[in-house]
Amino acid sequence: LAVGGQTEEQDGIVGDLNFAEEIEGYPFYITWSSDRRDLIGSAGNIKEEIPEDTLVILTAELEYDEWTYEHSFPVMLRPREYTAVEEWLRNLESSLAGADEESKNLQYMALPTSVNGKTVEWKEKKENKGVQIGGFCVVVAFLFFCSDTVEKREQEKRRIEQIKKTYPEFILKCAMLIGAGMTIRQTFQRLGRSYNSNSKLKNPLYEEVLIGVRELENGVSERQVYEGFGHRCGIRETEKLGSMLSGNLRKGSEGLKCALRETAKEAMEMQKEQIRKKGEMAGTKLLFPMLILLLIVMVIIMIPAFSTFSI
Repeated sequence: LAVGGQTEEQDGIVGDLNFAEEIEGYPFYITWSSDRRDLIGSAGNIKEEIPEDTLVILTAELEYDEWTYEHSFPVMLRPREYTAVEEWLRNLESSLAGADEESKNLQYMALPTSVNGKTVEWKEKKENKGVQIGGFCVVVAFLFFCSDTVEKREQEKRRIEQIKKTYPEFILKCAMLIGAGMTIRQTFQRLGRSYNSNSKLKNPLYEEVLIGVRELENGVSERQVYEGFGHRCGIRETEKLGSMLSGNLRKGSEGLKCALRETAKEAMEMQKEQIRKKGEMAGTKLLFPMLILLLIVMVIIMIPAFSTFSI
């Protein structure tokens, strides 16, 4: 039976022992013990530094069913040989432990300045946090970019919804003013001045009308103004209206009156459809709170019922 360590030199063992609990091909189980439990653990590990050659008696107890057999043999534990660097580091650790022990009652610890005649310089270890800071800055910048992009999309979405909501009223006003005898230019100017007098009520559609009025005052052609107005609003209905207004500049306002009335009817129907869809969406959103309320009511009813039943 052999017991081996990490290093074996001159019939002695240096380092931890390897206590095998089983041997391949044999049915018995092995339990180990030693006469120097202060030096060797139950798993064969060396607990303390071996200062000199030490003879240890190991005992192996073999068990198989009810059969038991013990065998003892000596093992020579030899101290580990350290290199010059390892020995110096051990001495440094010993000096630090002594300085720590001496400074228990002090507010500071005096670090050793020399070990084995060699000067020791102490420096505070500084972690390089440049990579972490750079990564954090990149993440923050990315989050700001994403949040800004999301906010812009939300603003554009709200703007389109407001334009769709205002469009039926706008087209109806255009039909009424042109039907009353005003030209398209006069209608735009009238609607722009009317909105400008109530500038506290910001409306994206009338803001675009106001831009068109200023372009007319600056000499931009009416065709470009109306087509630009329809394109800036960003919905299909205003683009169609812009094309209709620019196309009827030469034809006159007679055919435009009927076209605007039909467009106003379509816009009103579109607004009714939008209101109906919003009502359906509101009902869907209320479904979850209603389910929560139902569960709460069931709990309020069932708990007293179960309590009475248990009594």
